[in-house]
Amino acid sequence: MKVYIAAPFSSMTEKPVGDHLYGELKDLKYIHFLEEIEKVVKESGHETHLPHRDINKWGRIYLQPAETVSGCYDAITACDIFIAYPGKSRGVHVEMGWASSLGKRIILLLDAHEKPSLIVSGLHAVSKTEILEFQNIEDLKVKLKLALAQ
Repeated sequence: MKVYIAAPFSSMTEKPVGDHLYGELKDLKYIHFLEEIEKVVKESGHETHLPHRDINKWGRIYLQPAETVSGCYDAITACDIFIAYPGKSRGVHVEMGWASSLGKRIILLLDAHEKPSLIVSGLHAVSKTEILEFQNIEDLKVKLKLALAQ
């Protein structure tokens, strides 16, 4: 199965240059967090699409918004499972809407120390959605592995 991994991007990048909407993603702790999620997905036998890396190479390549949106939408359309770490990202919330309207299986990763948005809390009302609330990365990996085994 193909799995799309959504998470905040623009807000996690360095300061943009000129009229760019995002900079380069250099936060190694955050990159490691995303790669740990991907590792669990791959170890569960799935293909992954991590747009931060696969579309604009951690922000090293600047793409115009329309090109980025098209790439993300196409990848979500092609996926079987949509995993999201939404945080406060407006972009991830849009991606969740696409995945929901496309009837994708959705797995939401929620940090137990953060309050989820209204949409995140109620998405299960309109879409097959599983919420995995986690305390730390190890807790997340265990819960995600179990969810992907179902």
